[in-house]
Amino acid sequence: MEKLKWRLQMKCFAGVSSDGLSGGLALYWDEKLHVTVLDSCARYIDVRIVDVASDKNWRTTFVYGEPRVENRHHMWSSLSQLRAFSSEPWLVCGDFNKAMWQHEHMSITQRSENQMVMFRDCSLACELWDLGFSGYPFTYDNGQLGERNVRVRLDRACADENWRELFHFAQVLHLASSCSDHSPILVQLTLVDPKRNRASPRYAIMWECHPGLSDVVASRWKKSKPTGNLAAVRDTLHEMMNGLRAWSKENFGHVATELEKLRAELADLQLRDADRAMIRQKMSQLDELLYREEMMWLQRSRITWLKEGEQNTTYLHRRALWRARRNYIQILWCNDGSWCSSPSDMEHMDTSYFKEVYTKDPTLTPDVVLDGIEPKVTEKMNAMLSAPFSEEEVSNALFQIGPLKAPARMVSRHIINGTGQL
Repeated sequence: MEKLKWRLQMKCFAGVSSDGLSGGLALYWDEKLHVTVLDSCARYIDVRIVDVASDKNWRTTFVYGEPRVENRHHMWSSLSQLRAFSSEPWLVCGDFNKAMWQHEHMSITQRSENQMVMFRDCSLACELWDLGFSGYPFTYDNGQLGERNVRVRLDRACADENWRELFHFAQVLHLASSCSDHSPILVQLTLVDPKRNRASPRYAIMWECHPGLSDVVASRWKKSKPTGNLAAVRDTLHEMMNGLRAWSKENFGHVATELEKLRAELADLQLRDADRAMIRQKMSQLDELLYREEMMWLQRSRITWLKEGEQNTTYLHRRALWRARRNYIQILWCNDGSWCSSPSDMEHMDTSYFKEVYTKDPTLTPDVVLDGIEPKVTEKMNAMLSAPFSEEEVSNALFQIGPLKAPARMVSRHIINGTGQL
């Protein structure tokens, strides 16, 4: 098995010898990664991985589940013991030799529910969550025909919450193989094609803790005040956001980087037993940055019921990452029955679809239908609906928008004054 590393163009290897023609584990890795084997046996290889380039480290256990049903409980006990060994971010992947749910098994006979319950209980006790998958739903096929065919999802990747936070865009792919009755699984730690349009600049609520924000907004608005049409308002808001971003970079910088810098400075002052006034000043600066960080994650997570200053940054961070995973579209179904995963092609599909939906069909004549409908809008009502918007209506509409769901804080607090005047 070790000689295979040259064919795979990998320079590092760890393995467990097979028992005759059965079993055996092999792990190959690139020299760019620092991998330390913590433990190994016939059922798993447990390693610590350090990626120097990204400054990330985590623990991974590559498993080959117990093939004999009567001994399978030993596998779950081993995983529980490994869980207690370390609190590092943990990924467990491989062939578990067991499905977790009944729908993951397709044959004329059902799987033992007790065995699946034991698997799920072990996963819950170890705080491991299935990472899901993309592709064919089964990873094992016995190759038989008709009623003798058995297909099961035996291979999977599970991780704890710390690992999922470390690689929040990780995804698992079921690959096709003609050389084995098992399908290989590929765990991608990052997006393969991350080319996305740059996000539109957004107003940050943490800016409001700076006393100079109102002056910046007022000067920018006065500098390029719109002439009265919506296009001019849009252009003015765009210019204002560009100015606010430049101002934010100068006055706020990168919050995470500044936090690390301040923590290091505070630790240095405390180690040197510096003057207490200097330490208190540094702690005050750190508190201010922590508040800004919490406001940033509050806005990103869209938790509207949470009050400012509740120090729930970890929860907000997880909520924001959950929103990012939920809102991210990885693949679309084409009209020809194929799948599309290219961002540029998906963008073209979206544009074409909605253009078609909202384009008038010239072959349809709605007059026949409309003539049979009794009008509900009177002339008086129509005149009121067609009248120009008043400043009061505009201000009322803006104030009804949730402050974290649109740039309403900027508009309501700094562009519109108390009387509703622009």
